[in-house]
Amino acid sequence: MASILEIPLRVLGTVLETAKATPLPILLLVLFTTALSTFAFVRPPQLPPFLSTKLTKPLIYVLVFLLAPTPRAPYASEKTYITTTPSGSTSSPKPLPCWHDGWLAHRHEAAAQKAEKKHTGTIDDAEVEVSVVIPAYNEEERIIIMLEEAVAFLDSEYGRSPSKSKGKGKANGIRAESGKGIGGYEILIVNDGSKDRTVDICLDFAKTNGLHDILRVCTLKENRGKGGAVTHGFRHVR
Repeated sequence: MASILEIPLRVLGTVLETAKATPLPILLLVLFTTALSTFAFVRPPQLPPFLSTKLTKPLIYVLVFLLAPTPRAPYASEKTYITTTPSGSTSSPKPLPCWHDGWLAHRHEAAAQKAEKKHTGTIDDAEVEVSVVIPAYNEEERIIIMLEEAVAFLDSEYGRSPSKSKGKGKANGIRAESGKGIGGYEILIVNDGSKDRTVDICLDFAKTNGLHDILRVCTLKENRGKGGAVTHGFRHVR
């Protein structure tokens, strides 16, 4: 019976932890849209006439679009990573690759041209077959279990070394066929402003398991939430 009674408390604790890690503008936006949606779709008898019109749903979409926060540009330090070295030390910050920046540069260049057929950007071939992005905020007590299971599967399924080198890619955002079945993987841990030993524990795991430059740690200067951390990570995969 005691375990059943503890379930609501655990759920509430998880909700509170997520709320604390979510930026205030997003919380306010969620509360506002939830309240407005309730009025719009439930439509109680005392609902004001202007909320029961056909303009309600479009109004919600417009308000969400206007009030949704615009993601900030990443800091320079957030475009770097650290990893372990074969000697067992921690590397100095190294620049992360960013296919997204290159793609945007191609798009801007194409927009400035007057060619009839616009070039929509080039994305280089993959360097590894699988990229695993892990958003991490104060995960020192849980992340090792996940990493052990992930590495065991990735080692057996893909191996640690790719079989082919990076190619030239293709235009219009389409990866070349040579990017398929190349083997190899990477693990990019996006440290979302952790205040515990998450980074140290991940680097110790990489050192113990020989994951030099396979497990990379990128640290965000400010917490961006799981969605923001995942988005940032996937913009810097190989």
